[in-house]
Amino acid sequence: MSSCRLALCLACSLGSAAVCAPIGSSFSYQGQLRESGLLANGLYDFRFCLYDDLVAPVALACAPDHDDVPVAAGVFSVDLDFGAMIFAGEQRYLELQVRPGASSGSYTQLSPRQPLRAAPEALRSARADSAGMADSAASASSAPWTGLTGVPAGFADNVDDQGVTQITAGNGLIGGTITGSGAISVDPAQVQARIGSGCNDSTSVRSIGIDGSVSCQVNVTAIDPGAAISTSFASGVATVGITPGGVGQTQIDPTQVQVRVQASCDEGQYLRAINVDGSVVCEPLAVDITRIRTLVPAAEASLGMDLAVTADDRAVLAYRASGSQLAFYRCATPSCSSGSSRLLEAGGGAPSVTLRADGRPLIAHQIPGAEDLRLYSCDDVDCSSGSGQTLESAGLVGREPSLAIRPDGRPAISYRDETLSALKLYDCVDVSCSGGNVRVLDNVNSPGIRSALAIRGDGRPLVAYLVNATEDLRLYRCNDVDCSTGASSLLDGSVDAAGLFPDMIIRADGRPLISYAGRPGVLLVLRAYDCDNADCTSGTVRSLLTIPAISVGAYSSATVRPNGRPLISYRQVTNPQLGVFDCADAACSSGTGFGLDANGDPGFETAIGMRSDGRALVGYGINNGALRLLVCGNGSCQ
Repeated sequence: MSSCRLALCLACSLGSAAVCAPIGSSFSYQGQLRESGLLANGLYDFRFCLYDDLVAPVALACAPDHDDVPVAAGVFSVDLDFGAMIFAGEQRYLELQVRPGASSGSYTQLSPRQPLRAAPEALRSARADSAGMADSAASASSAPWTGLTGVPAGFADNVDDQGVTQITAGNGLIGGTITGSGAISVDPAQVQARIGSGCNDSTSVRSIGIDGSVSCQVNVTAIDPGAAISTSFASGVATVGITPGGVGQTQIDPTQVQVRVQASCDEGQYLRAINVDGSVVCEPLAVDITRIRTLVPAAEASLGMDLAVTADDRAVLAYRASGSQLAFYRCATPSCSSGSSRLLEAGGGAPSVTLRADGRPLIAHQIPGAEDLRLYSCDDVDCSSGSGQTLESAGLVGREPSLAIRPDGRPAISYRDETLSALKLYDCVDVSCSGGNVRVLDNVNSPGIRSALAIRGDGRPLVAYLVNATEDLRLYRCNDVDCSTGASSLLDGSVDAAGLFPDMIIRADGRPLISYAGRPGVLLVLRAYDCDNADCTSGTVRSLLTIPAISVGAYSSATVRPNGRPLISYRQVTNPQLGVFDCADAACSSGTGFGLDANGDPGFETAIGMRSDGRALVGYGINNGALRLLVCGNGSCQ
């Protein structure tokens, strides 16, 4: 729950001869309540407590709880009573806690506490409860003292006639205390005596004594400059400056003088600190806007692209460029306000990119036409140079590769062999993949047109894939890290078509989650398979997004946030747009889907990754081939 605006109202009618009835110690409290930024409506439980400052841990008093208070268009009103003696002239702060009505859950505290002003307290003094009405008093001199406590002794006869008995010297005076006769005078230690003299020509006042006398000094007539300092002196005016170019980092002590700040923070960040060397420390804004970047206007990204996120939260993207070229784009900042692209080698068919432990990108792709499986290894994190190698070229191979790195650093790649209509896995024998073993995983009913490879915690690969002939979602479980043997099982598809555009993630507890599209009729729907265990021997089909007359869920890609909840990107085919599904829990048992970009027929080959601050980055292609990146402004990307 968000903001609450407060209003206090106390009222009493006044008349020329009428007397207000006692109003008691209660007062009316009105406020405005918002929930998730919207004006609240419905019944809510409220709790009100008083404190003597903004941060005191112990309340002075709490009013009785107000249950099921109606709130309409954000507005509510309650009567509060903290007792007769709680307001006695001191500052008070009101703390408000709220929860949904008819609820037994915990309250949500609204911050900060609200100060209560003194104006309402003046209606009736809590200290004067023992005094009756003063209507019968003709004047203050005849006010009756009967019934009051703490009456001064000199007022016992109801007449103020005792007189002054002593005078004490206050601030700035000396000579007291006087009980009979005496003199009080100005204290020269605090008040300056009159200055009765001055200084001669060519001299100036240096100091002034307590008694008003002055001490003079000779004026400056010349200045001896130090290193890197320039001076001039004319008509009694001295000018001192730094010689142009005379001060640099070698002339200053950076522990005392700040080196010039030449850096700045990226969009979506704020400046948190400045280091001794002039560099800046930036942090993400708690709330930011979602940004859409067109990274490469002229490309063939709609035919293939993939994304990974670096340790410093930069997106790197492999994509197909014009002319069937493999290309690479690296964002220079977390929000990708700038970046650079470069062509790597011929190919670029359905690239799959991942990062080695040292941050260097590794890209698997296919050469269109030649239909070979290739692996490109970058020499540095920017992929400013690198080298490619052909892993398999016999037949039409390498279609839709999916690349992952095992715990020992060795890559593994799942892909389709079009000649054999088979799903294969290339098992690299070392970190550089100087050689490897080709494993045929499944060749029944034309499998593997699209596959998703993930590595379990013990290093054994898992491959989720589509069986084309039967349109089933199946999972191949490797028995060892080399995938020398294994077995396949059906996950979804026995009732209707399933398994289109699969992607797979491994959650923090080791359980896989597979996003994909189903097709119960002619339209696509977005689904997820929630595995019960790390081997995914059983699980639950989650129907995430079904929209009447709308085909949705193509090109799905999944990631997981730091809080364990998955986030899935997809393309909506009808009324084309890029969408994201925000899972409500780690199992994705429910959630919300929403569109984010509907400009230019977007959402081809979506790929989603996660920054360390819990905000996603989504790469995708446009129908005209342009490469785009969506930078989420918050954790849900809404």
